[in-house]
Amino acid sequence: MIKTQTLGRWLCLLALARVAVACTDDECVQFQQRCDGNRRMMCEPGHCHDPSCAFAPPGNHWQSQACEHACVEHEGQTFCALSNAPDSACSQDGDHCQGDVLLSCHEGFLLGRNDCSTKEAAVCVDRDLVEPTCALSRTPDERCQPVRTRGGTVCDGMQTVRCKYTYAVATRPCEFACVSESSGDAFCAASADTEPRCADVSTQLDVSCGPGVAGVCHGSYVECLLPPQNNDDDAGAHD
Repeated sequence: MIKTQTLGRWLCLLALARVAVACTDDECVQFQQRCDGNRRMMCEPGHCHDPSCAFAPPGNHWQSQACEHACVEHEGQTFCALSNAPDSACSQDGDHCQGDVLLSCHEGFLLGRNDCSTKEAAVCVDRDLVEPTCALSRTPDERCQPVRTRGGTVCDGMQTVRCKYTYAVATRPCEFACVSESSGDAFCAASADTEPRCADVSTQLDVSCGPGVAGVCHGSYVECLLPPQNNDDDAGAHD
């Protein structure tokens, strides 16, 4: 005869198994993708948030992402694009220049367009670059030589120069000082002198760059937190 305690354990395990099955009803096949209008639908593992499913493995559920313009289905994959029709400008994948317009393409579809001529970095360059970009000039900038292998920001007098490899992509005037760290990263600062308060955690929040300009300790200096520039999106193509 089966003991009552043993029978109770078996009944509990059977109940848990039924709960697990109920909580893992898959809505879709894992990694399946499709478009629903302008929304990307992706089948991904989801987790049951019901306490009764605590011991059950997750099931597969549809997750969605809204596309601003169009959702494209191509060879079992989906992605957002400017149009759901192929574009003749996309004979090659990745970013490339078409005149002074930076285009981003994937599988023959146009993902993004960035008109460099509307920015300070008014020309599109793709020569000798891993990633094409909007730049200030079609020729390499000598000021960018210190950061030519990785890109970064350097000082040029009282302004910062942001570089992508050997090309300058943006400049910004500094009101008080431009400071360049040994790592090669430069920024506008409240002073060319170090700030003693930045060495003490209790006083680091007391720093600023003057009326209306917030500041934050950057190493031993006070970096001025300036608003973004219109050309801060020059790194790649966008809608």
